[in-house]
Amino acid sequence: MGGLYHFTLDEAYVNQDAACLVEAKNAAKKPLPSEDNVKDGLMKMIVFSILRTCPT
Repeated sequence: MGGLYHFTLDEAYVNQDAACLVEAKNAAKKPLPSEDNVKDGLMKMIVFSILRTCPT
């Protein structure tokens, strides 16, 4: 899993003292997002939740 990864967000905002990072999945033409889209979202959730626990 080595390499360089570029994570992008759909939205980011500050709420009081917290930075909120929003990742949305689009399924306009289907009832659910594709499997790859879901995997991408899960990976980002894991990475971003780890960032929350890092000391400042």
